Order: sequence, then C-alpha cells, then structure tokens
Amino acid sequence: MPKIVDHEQVRADIVARAVELFAEQGFGGLGIRGLAKAVGMAKSSIYYYFPTKEALIEAVIEAVVAQDVATLEGVVGSAASFEDRLERAVTWTVEHEDRLATQIRILNEAAREQIWTDDGSVIQTYVKGLSRVIGLNVAAARTFYLQILGVVLQRMVDGNRTNLRRELGGLTELLVASKGTVEGKVGRLPAPTAKEEKAPAPKGGTAKAGTSKAGKAGKAAGKASKAASNGAPAKAGRSAGDDGKRGASKATSKAGKAGKAAKAAGRAAGRGK
Repeated sequence: MPKIVDHEQVRADIVARAVELFAEQGFGGLGIRGLAKAVGMAKSSIYYYFPTKEALIEAVIEAVVAQDVATLEGVVGSAASFEDRLERAVTWTVEHEDRLATQIRILNEAAREQIWTDDGSVIQTYVKGLSRVIGLNVAAARTFYLQILGVVLQRMVDGNRTNLRRELGGLTELLVASKGTVEGKVGRLPAPTAKEEKAPAPKGGTAKAGTSKAGKAGKAAGKASKAASNGAPAKAGRSAGDDGKRGASKATSKAGKAGKAAKAAGRAAGRGK
C-alpha cells in the first residue's frame, strides 16, 4: 500500500525551516540545494512544492505574517477594554521581538537582493489585524505597526539600548487619550428631536417656506376637488362671466371720465387763445 503524504504539512515544514535558515544566512547565502539538505529532502522535492526561489520566499513571508496576526489575536482579542487591548499588544510585541527582528531581516534581505518587494500586502495584513483585534481605525493601526517596526529596528542597531516597552507605551497613551477625546465630543452632541428626525432635507429654499407653499397648494386642491364633486364647474363659469362683465363695465366708466376730462381741457385751451 503506497504511503499517504500530507503535502500541506510537508510544505509547512519546508517553510518553517526556511524561515530559520533565511534569517540566519540571508537569501543570497542559502539556495534551494542548501534548504533541501537542511530539511533532509531531495532538491527535486523542494522544487515540487516551490518551483522557484521567489515562490519559496513569498510563502515564507506569508507564513510569518499569518502566524503573527493569529497569535496576536489570540492574546489581545479576549481583553474587554480598549486600554487592556493596547497593553496586551505591547506585551505581545515585547515577547515576540526576536520574531519581529527576524521578519525585518528577511524583508530587508529580499529587497536588497531584488528578488521580492512588498506590494503592500504585508503591512496591510498587519494593519487590518491590529485594527480588528484592538479596535483602532486603519490610520491609527498603521501608525502603531510602523512604530513597532521602527523601535525594533532601532534596538537591532543600538544593541537593545532603546526601551521597547517605554517607547510603545508613549504611543498607546496618545491613542487612549485621542480615543477618549473623540468619544467625549460625540457624547456631547445634542440628540436630534423627533421633528428633525422626520423632516426631509430641504431642496432649495427653506423648509418652512416649502411647507407653507405645500400647505396652500394642498388646500387649493382640496377646494377644487370639493367644488368638482358638487357640480360647481357651471356655477364657477357663471361667476367668472359675471366678474368679467363687472370688470368691463368699470373699465368703460373710467374711459368715459377720461374722455370728458380731455374735452374740458381742450375748451379751456381755446378760450385762452
């Protein structure tokens, strides 16, 4: 009976060993041949899982990031308050500093050898993870992640003289203070009244003017409807005719008076001559 091979497990074992070797020797100093020897496999077997060195590097970086986010979520996710989640994230960083330093070396070596560059996937994975488990907005999570990398890198070059917890603690205090300020401002906003909640946004002019016009139009329409139902069109026609006659009579009367005034003025002018 042929032996059943768990290919996913074999692939994971290769990646795990590659993480250690790449961190120790760098990408330039370790090839597929050296990796095959380190994991006790034939070179052809490594190529079966990773056709190129670039594919192996991609898998190494993905594995490192995914594991970091998973362990971070396991440590931070159960904290009840925002402050506790930030504190746990700092503690996780301190406890996993060696792993983060390894990640920095791997990424730096890959970029230096020009065999891999971050297209944004690495930082986005961390940022989304921090945002989700801590409760930060994306911009704050990005700042927090870059601060972590910066302080870890500083400790790599200064012989660990920089205090990691103190440097990250200063940032967490700012994040807590800013979150409280924002929540306080939101809490002080007046609640909308029932009238404001129901009123639609005005489209040109004021809501009051629009409401007044709509009310008048509604009343006019109601009267017209009532008049039509009572057979008022004929009556309305007669009323309009009577109004027209009275208007014409008034106009005629005014014209007659104007004519008489003009004649009187003419006679007066003749006598003056």
